[in-house]
Amino acid sequence: MKKLFFILLSLILSANLFAKLKVLSPIEGTFANRQMLVLETDGSGECFYSLNGSDPETSGFAYDGPVLIDMDGPVEIRIAKTGAIK
Repeated sequence: MKKLFFILLSLILSANLFAKLKVLSPIEGTFANRQMLVLETDGSGECFYSLNGSDPETSGFAYDGPVLIDMDGPVEIRIAKTGAIK
């Protein structure tokens, strides 16, 4: 049986932070295989993510490198960046 999951990206960022964080993978869509969550950051502050649509700062995980998303069904990725801006 093929795995299918749908990825929705929700970025919890202000306009100033948006330029400091870029989602390289995955793009929004339906996939039959596992995907990697890959972010490009400037190294300042901390990034957090959640895969179930919850607030990443309160119930998510710290992002410290690419993460394999191995889930069936809908996946709602939310990303937050905290910390000082240079």
